[in-house]
Amino acid sequence: MRFVLAGIITFLLYSAAFAGVLGKVDSIGFEANIRADCWVPLLVQVTSDGTGPEDYQLQVVQYDEDGDEVVYARPVLVNPGTQNFWTYFKPESINDGLPSTASGTSQDLAKRLRIYLATPDGSKRIAQVSVAGRMPSILDDSDQDRGDKLILCVGRRPNVTEFDPGAARVFGLPENISFATADLRRLPDNVLGYDAVDAVVWTDADVDKLDASQFRALRQYVRNGGRLVVLQNPEMARAERFNDLLPVRVLRVETWNSNEPLQSILHPIDDLRLPLDPRDEFGNRRLDPFKNARGPYRLAHAEANPQSLIAAWIDWPDGTRTPYIARGVYGTGMVAWVAQDITDPSIRDVAWGWPNFWGRVFDWPAYSRLSTQGRFSTYDLAILARNEDHTKNLKDTWAGTGVRDVGYSYTERLDLDSKTAALVSVAFLFFITYWVVAGPGAYLVLAARKRSHYSWFIFGATAVVATVLTVLIAQLVLRGGPQIKHVSLVRAASGGNDPAVVQSRFGIYLPQDRPDTQVALNGRDPNGPAVITPRSVDPRYISSKSANVRDSRYTVPISNDDAGERVVTEVPFRSTLKKLQATWTGAPLGRVSGNAQLTNADRPLAGIVSNNTGRDLSHVLFVFSAPNKAEQGDSRPFRDYVLYLRGWPNGQTLDLAKVAAGATTDLNKDDFALTLDGDKGRFGFLDNAATYFYRGMRSSGYGMVGETARWDVGKDGYRQSFPIVSLYDRLPAMRNLGNTMNRVDVVRRGVHGWDLSGAVAGGGLVVLAQSANDVVPLPLTVEGDVPEGNGVTFWQFVLPLDRSQVNASPPTTLPAPESSN
Repeated sequence: MRFVLAGIITFLLYSAAFAGVLGKVDSIGFEANIRADCWVPLLVQVTSDGTGPEDYQLQVVQYDEDGDEVVYARPVLVNPGTQNFWTYFKPESINDGLPSTASGTSQDLAKRLRIYLATPDGSKRIAQVSVAGRMPSILDDSDQDRGDKLILCVGRRPNVTEFDPGAARVFGLPENISFATADLRRLPDNVLGYDAVDAVVWTDADVDKLDASQFRALRQYVRNGGRLVVLQNPEMARAERFNDLLPVRVLRVETWNSNEPLQSILHPIDDLRLPLDPRDEFGNRRLDPFKNARGPYRLAHAEANPQSLIAAWIDWPDGTRTPYIARGVYGTGMVAWVAQDITDPSIRDVAWGWPNFWGRVFDWPAYSRLSTQGRFSTYDLAILARNEDHTKNLKDTWAGTGVRDVGYSYTERLDLDSKTAALVSVAFLFFITYWVVAGPGAYLVLAARKRSHYSWFIFGATAVVATVLTVLIAQLVLRGGPQIKHVSLVRAASGGNDPAVVQSRFGIYLPQDRPDTQVALNGRDPNGPAVITPRSVDPRYISSKSANVRDSRYTVPISNDDAGERVVTEVPFRSTLKKLQATWTGAPLGRVSGNAQLTNADRPLAGIVSNNTGRDLSHVLFVFSAPNKAEQGDSRPFRDYVLYLRGWPNGQTLDLAKVAAGATTDLNKDDFALTLDGDKGRFGFLDNAATYFYRGMRSSGYGMVGETARWDVGKDGYRQSFPIVSLYDRLPAMRNLGNTMNRVDVVRRGVHGWDLSGAVAGGGLVVLAQSANDVVPLPLTVEGDVPEGNGVTFWQFVLPLDRSQVNASPPTTLPAPESSN
């Protein structure tokens, strides 16, 4: 009776302490855009009528593939009144994933996305948070169209109407472009919140108004491989907090009366000889895209850093030339700077041509390949749509015939084949033994003794004994410590002391039933994320669409950066395989290190680099952008180059100039991946290599529409798609060849964040490699033990590239068309 009274008193105390608190979801994702396999930022508004601050735990509840309840938990301190809190979760994959605007209702979402305010230890749920009216939109969700690129604009929204789905389609892009806008209050305070974002564009917002956690999260996002574009605000102080990230040193802002260089970027004269002052078909009236512009304009004077890549220049009246668009590397990400705020009312209403601007800022190669004759943009559509034959040709060139998904093969192969083989062998052995003993064996023995009437009794007894022996021997075979199978990505900058970021999906086998097995990451760097979650994949990848919901529960703590060097999640195991994934930031196990330079040679890569990873690396690609030294008639100022090596032994140092000089140039041949002798490699243009990377992906006819073919699946060795997912924005979109509809759109569910194109666009040297049969590259322990096992590790390194020898030759033209892929 005393225990009952104590329970009642405790309940009443909790009720009194936490009375008068309620919450609702203020926003989900960015303008409701989320990805099914990425962290989702959730902004929750909490109102309290208490008399003082109270500690709570904010919980988001989902289910993993096994039906176990997963609680994403973050501690919050709630003051009297109303305030907002960020939290983050991974959407569940079972039952076709979360309901969205395309499939489901708000009532469905409320049942599947449960959010609570709980006591600080998470044991009691005080109030449920309302999700009414907050339906998400799932990116990359179509099986009939290309994927989606999410660009987050902070501050004023730029003119991006030409990318709207209802507008004329911009041909030649590998993905649809979705722009979302957020004010400073809606920027995440944890880098996990940027997981689904491809780039952040900073317009007129005052960066000084970001709090410390928001600014730290944004820097981590860029340093870990993200992209940040800073449009220079005329009030220089509003962007000074970004100064150490920028590829330039801003000196001053001046008044400028000319539309240049913006007009030449928006409306270039290309190989179709399109005029800068197009005229319509009625009365030959001049179409002036700048008619709503109101100068004078304000542009910044800046000095470029030695390693910056300058994509456009300003020619001032006094004869000086300063950067207009500059890009640089920060960590493993890219920071681009534009000398003009294109969201300023003086130019924001320029009518068309903005896809060309963003193509130049991000260095999207698609914009040099938008027609079979020359560059093509939405601006050109306004004119060329009147030419039915040409318009039909463009649509036929880019008509989609299906989708190839290159992401699936990086989410599978997590089963421990040796354990499966052992179980199958034991079962097969006892199946044979049982039938031999219980069937003809027992009958012949009994018949010889004239007791065959006992055969059914012996048959049943043998079955019982065989079952018991099978269980005992299976337990004997499967005993031992934890074992693991993994697919991992290691990404690190090789200059400075930046930590590495490791993303790993893994299957762990534990031979005991344990409701609270400790899975831990050790040695984390406090300046980056470290978290263990259920395996998060697109719902298409789940073979069982529904899982049996179980009573077991485990918590995924959403911690702040100062949470310590060790992250622990207690996971329920049932003598079986548990599929998890982890993100970890810390000192890398090894690096590719050295000094690389660009020269004015025909093969412009030089320098000394060493493999200090502790592993033999295979299928190594050195990728960089350099001033174009291609054949006559190719007027592009920059072009991507690639140096390929079949293998790179641990500890070996390479002289890049010697390797490049002795390399062959047949990058697009079918024998691209064959063994090479000594230091001999292959050297050429990345767009030529794309022919090889895309080999085998084309469809035939229109039969692929409505289907998503999983490509490059189930290979333990080299995956041909690894360069595609790592250099996605550097490769041209595939086009139809001949008179056959044989192109496909490449989607990358599950590996969207593996794209390192920004580092190439920023002027760095990107090194890609892999190592098979590798131990998991994480300081991971299970119940204090390091699990045995192996898997495949993919490596991405970014080295600084000294560009001082070539920066004296500034680009003056836009890219020209090149061969189809």
